[in-house]
Amino acid sequence: MIRILGLNKYYNKGRRNQIHVINNTNLELPDKGLVALLGPSGCGKTTLLNAIGGLDRVNKGSIYINDKKITSKFSYKVDKIRNLNIGYIFQDYKLIDDMSVYDNVAMVLKMIGIKDKKEIKIRVEYILERVGMYRYRYRPCGMLSGGERQRVGIARALVKNPDIILADEPTGNLDSKNTIEIMNIIKAISKDRLVILVTHETELADFYASRILKIEDGKIIEDVVNEHNNELDYKLENKIYLKDIDKHNVLGDENLNINYYSDNDERINITLVVRNGNIYIKSNNKIEIIDNSSSIELVDDHYKKISKNIYQEYQFDFNNVINKDIKKKYTSIFNPITLIKNGFNIDENDYNIAIAIGGDGSFLRMVKETNFKSDVLYLGINTGTLGFAQEIHVNELDELIENLKTGNYKVNEFGVQETNLYSNNENSKFYSLNDIVIRDMDLNTLKLDIFIDDALLEHFAGDGILVSTSFGSTAYNLSFGGSIIYNTFHALELTPVAPLNNKTYRTLTNSLVLPQNKNIEIIPVSNKSKGYSKAVKLSSTCSTAAKATFSLALTSLSTDLIDTSFKYAFVNGAGTTISEGNFGSSKQGDVINLTPTAQDLAANSSGTYTLYLWIDGTEHDGVTPNKMQKQPYSFNLTASVTDNIA
Repeated sequence: MIRILGLNKYYNKGRRNQIHVINNTNLELPDKGLVALLGPSGCGKTTLLNAIGGLDRVNKGSIYINDKKITSKFSYKVDKIRNLNIGYIFQDYKLIDDMSVYDNVAMVLKMIGIKDKKEIKIRVEYILERVGMYRYRYRPCGMLSGGERQRVGIARALVKNPDIILADEPTGNLDSKNTIEIMNIIKAISKDRLVILVTHETELADFYASRILKIEDGKIIEDVVNEHNNELDYKLENKIYLKDIDKHNVLGDENLNINYYSDNDERINITLVVRNGNIYIKSNNKIEIIDNSSSIELVDDHYKKISKNIYQEYQFDFNNVINKDIKKKYTSIFNPITLIKNGFNIDENDYNIAIAIGGDGSFLRMVKETNFKSDVLYLGINTGTLGFAQEIHVNELDELIENLKTGNYKVNEFGVQETNLYSNNENSKFYSLNDIVIRDMDLNTLKLDIFIDDALLEHFAGDGILVSTSFGSTAYNLSFGGSIIYNTFHALELTPVAPLNNKTYRTLTNSLVLPQNKNIEIIPVSNKSKGYSKAVKLSSTCSTAAKATFSLALTSLSTDLIDTSFKYAFVNGAGTTISEGNFGSSKQGDVINLTPTAQDLAANSSGTYTLYLWIDGTEHDGVTPNKMQKQPYSFNLTASVTDNIA
């Protein structure tokens, strides 16, 4: 059924904070039974489960599902194997809240090619009946309790009749009553298929599992076939066992019978009034009424450990319910044939509509992989849990196709974020729709100088900087303390990541929202030996008969640059160097005066000049604007222009 050979997975491989989360794992699992992956939080249980399910890629090794290798395959091929062979039960349910219970379960059948409404109805209703959710089949999932939502999650995993069920902490969010009920269902379905359960609850694994794999630091340290006949010592929070309570008194007369139970000596004052068939109770103590609708159950017995009979009563006879002549095949819930019938053509190279089915990550990946085509209409069909980008849900597909045909839709336009990256080796440009984050590869503290339109904003120290568009000001940005910006407000947001504040650094602690047309410059503060350069643009509105004197002053000079010799080059708008020389032995406030000739002023119609400044002796690639390499610096320039009429 499942074979794993030499499996390895790392996080942050090759860095100081490397984690070997799956460590040379070899494993073979049977066709049926309940296999528990047991271990503490962070040991690699869920990562191994996700690797088996094809949700996580590995660095090395092989995984075979029904003799089909899922490692080293394209993602769509892995999706096909997973959809046809594996059902997933998540700790956080992964339901679409505004869809009904029935539709959440039925959607899975459409993804394996079952479109016959009668067959879908038979399967869905049988599964919902078996998990106790049939009466809620038309209720939106957002209105269900945690235990009810998990039952729907189990039904969704089972309805396509998979060979393998993967259950990731399915009882992690449930109370004891629902935990036992869910585990009974999971144990019952393991009689004729393989169930792999991730848990950290040793008692549950010992009672329910047929095989236990104990995991520690990414390694399977123990592999045990669990053939015990133990009982489960697991007290249910909703049951009160009356015979285990020490104090019991019976009070009353011919019209009154009160059983009093107490596990302490606290004095109870109660006034009981019966009037017109109603019972009124007054007390200074907290009172909870137990009736037929209450979740609390009074048991007139002693507590007893749970025996295996509790799950043996659950039966799933699904194979005798379904139509075996219907073969499963992997298909999309958004059927291209439906589009073609409605006049659309499917073309991977020449298209004007691109559709992503998934969460926000799927939508952003689609936009990136299609290179931000400005003439393409991008649609996101939301099956995720965040849904900041998507406006369309899977139960609205027919309406979507009709709206596309008739042009009944509105397009939201979003500008992309252009980033120019300068280094000692190369310059590059890239674009992002949502955000970019600047962090150290080894998670060291960064020291950055941040400029807005060439004006110094701050000397930053911290873990990094996140620059996001209004489209990207979502959950990731919010996790760093940023703001959610309404997506039609065109803006850039600068959010500090774990900023430091001390005597040396006064870092902004909150995000800064800027107009979208602002230029943000972020430069690492490096050692003096690496060299520095700074370009400042100056402009003059003088006439051709005038002279313009440009005064440049060094400000915010780092102490390690005092008494350092700088060189400068003064370049006109055509890229011609008209003056160059030394900037002396620098001190705070040092000034250089530069005066272009009248001839140059006449030739330079733009009136714009650029000054390049670098440390004497450091390497650079010339002084023209298109050749000059930007490098880290730790000084600023202030400029003034004086016009003198000749």
